[in-house]
Amino acid sequence: MDLYNVDGGIFFGEFTLYPASGLYRFEPATFDLALGEKWRLDKTDARQFKPWS
Repeated sequence: MDLYNVDGGIFFGEFTLYPASGLYRFEPATFDLALGEKWRLDKTDARQFKPWS
């Protein structure tokens, strides 16, 4: 997770959900699927949100 302090305000940069830029191979390979099945991502379009003021 990247957070930045800009003029006293805290800003979110990114949150990485996977190790090694997604290139890591899980052993056993079935573990990759088992972890992936647990993710439930919101389908909300982030472009609809307005910045906090």
